[in-house]
Amino acid sequence: MEINTELMCRRKSIAGDLGGVAAWCRYRHHGYPRYTLIAAAMIVEHRKLALEPSIAEKQCNFDSLPILQTASEALSSLGYKPIPATWPRMAPGILVFEAPLSTHEQIRAVDHFLRVGLPSH
Repeated sequence: MEINTELMCRRKSIAGDLGGVAAWCRYRHHGYPRYTLIAAAMIVEHRKLALEPSIAEKQCNFDSLPILQTASEALSSLGYKPIPATWPRMAPGILVFEAPLSTHEQIRAVDHFLRVGLPSH
């Protein structure tokens, strides 16, 4: 499988964005147990970066769909595209984990998503 060097170079930036999105998701869905946000990342048509968010803990005892919908909305507001449903599942890509953010960075991320008009509840 071919490793995409562009994705590898952008991994840290994507992880930072995921950390901010995770902070937003935890703000919106504050009653959920702790989880780790991850995303499959790949380059799609016209060299756009596409992400598909997921929860790292496979045996979570909660409905993760609301969190993943919120994450997708937030990622879209940052300019990321969704991975097309018709895209081959074995296409070259990488898996990225959310970066840990300080409390200040988490507050700044939540403020950003509020300012761009994402629904707060």
